[in-house]
Amino acid sequence: MIAAIALLATANAPVRVLEMLEDSPYVVVQTYIKAPAKMGERETAAWQVLGRVLLEGTIEYTPQTLRDYGSQAGIAPSVTVMPDFMRLQIVLPKSGLSLAGDLTFAILTRPALREEDIAKAIVALSGEERTPWVTAMSGVDLRYDRLRQGDVRQVWTRAVRPENMNFVVGGGIDSGAGKQELETRFERWTAPRDPGPLRADGMAMPRIAYLGPVSTFILGGRTMTPASTASAAKLVAVFALGVGKESSMHRVLREGRGLSYLQSAVLWPTSTGWTPYFTMVRRTTPDEGKYAVEMRDALAKDIEGWSTATLQRAQAMTESAFSRNFSISPIWLSPSGPMTTTLSDRCAWRGYLEMVGSGALREEVMVGAVKNVDLDQLKEQAKLLLEECNVGWLPGRP
Repeated sequence: MIAAIALLATANAPVRVLEMLEDSPYVVVQTYIKAPAKMGERETAAWQVLGRVLLEGTIEYTPQTLRDYGSQAGIAPSVTVMPDFMRLQIVLPKSGLSLAGDLTFAILTRPALREEDIAKAIVALSGEERTPWVTAMSGVDLRYDRLRQGDVRQVWTRAVRPENMNFVVGGGIDSGAGKQELETRFERWTAPRDPGPLRADGMAMPRIAYLGPVSTFILGGRTMTPASTASAAKLVAVFALGVGKESSMHRVLREGRGLSYLQSAVLWPTSTGWTPYFTMVRRTTPDEGKYAVEMRDALAKDIEGWSTATLQRAQAMTESAFSRNFSISPIWLSPSGPMTTTLSDRCAWRGYLEMVGSGALREEVMVGAVKNVDLDQLKEQAKLLLEECNVGWLPGRP
């Protein structure tokens, strides 16, 4: 596999393009878009709506045409929306690289953003309720009822700019072909003037309850980039603390103390790096706020008893997360769950690294660093992870 970075000189600012070349019958074109800085309450909700309506047609293409043209490889165009970034993906047969470039450019720079589509998206999003742990990690209460006409278009204008985007083109293409396709389009494009944040728009408020009879207890750590100092040891520590039946969370919280029926560790992807979250879910009961602190203290105490077997197990599971589809991996690229080994997810992983400034990192380098972690480093970073965590609680609301 060959990877190359190209900087495209545009009328605005350089656009980062990463090529991942391999023997494949498909081509994947992905765009990472960072959310605008300092989004308020309405923009935070408008960002979610924008991700839902980007594929509802452009100036050139109807929604049906986008789906028909963009699904020739059997994978429909998609937009993955996170609180502070989104990812547009087009997958086509490798002969469709030019069409993939056309669709990407049209969706990003000339979306229809019709009011009727926005209204439908607001209704759909208002009725959705994610799983309790994803709701806890997303963090804010999205008030779609406060959106005003034009808010979605304004957040699009602020976000879709060369300085906020990076591209990945992967699959069975010739070296430089992906760069050329995107350069041909974006070098002639001038982004609209950034109108700045919405006026009279207060900050989005934290989510204070979950609709359902379960409560989620959260330890939220400090954000880190995959290539940062000690990230390998921290990564192994996340596996040791919260992944699998031999993890501390399962042994101590569920089996030992009966505190939870569901527990998980997730490296939640943000536009600046991973945020480690350790969550446990249990039925809502009176006076339950104490469980979050009990959760942290119990995990911290368990670290003292970790052995070489703990280290070796966590290292093996960490390596597996990069080499096969690992259903309980904490390495997420979207709210739907862990990274897989598909071409699309491997492109998404490389694009994510590029967005957060760890683009020079290679999977084999990360795996090599994981193998070099010793038991003392593991314990030290696991304790530090817990010490840095904010303790949270999302009570259920029957």
